[in-house]
Amino acid sequence: MLSPVRAAVAFTEKYGEPVQRNIAIFLFFDRDNPSSVASCITAARENGRIVRTALTTQVWDALNTAFQELRQIERTPRSELELSRLTDWTMRHAAMVRGAIDATLLRNDGYNFLNLGYYLERGDAKEGPRGGKDEVRLTREGGREAGGGPGAEAPAASVPGAYALWRRALRCPLPGTLRARPPRRAS
Repeated sequence: MLSPVRAAVAFTEKYGEPVQRNIAIFLFFDRDNPSSVASCITAARENGRIVRTALTTQVWDALNTAFQELRQIERTPRSELELSRLTDWTMRHAAMVRGAIDATLLRNDGYNFLNLGYYLERGDAKEGPRGGKDEVRLTREGGREAGGGPGAEAPAASVPGAYALWRRALRCPLPGTLRARPPRRAS
């Protein structure tokens, strides 16, 4: 269960032997684990607070409600928390935030950025855990190299279109395409 979040080493260092109670605490509450639900919700709320003017009221309310409810759950003794309820709570709030984003945000760069992260995460989850030796990285020049050594700048994604978006972000034309010309200045 810890392999998909690439956290087995961190878990073992902190908790030792993997037992269900410790795994649940690590994946849901542990602030030292950047993949935990608590860390993700806290980071999402903080990032949303920073760009508050770019979010709709509904998106902010969904993020803030999840954060406030999380704080209440954290005050509950761990022995009273059921794993199934924590899982349901997480899925419900993730759906609320995602629904608010889909229903209310303008379809602009911010919306596209959120979707890019969402689809990369889905693609990564579908691909499964990868070992470092199998990792392929893309260089700024468009080449590929194994292992992410020097000059590696972006992970190769298995999501269709991610490579094109990465190239566009670096202002590199895709191989076999024409480079867009800059607009002409009026003389």
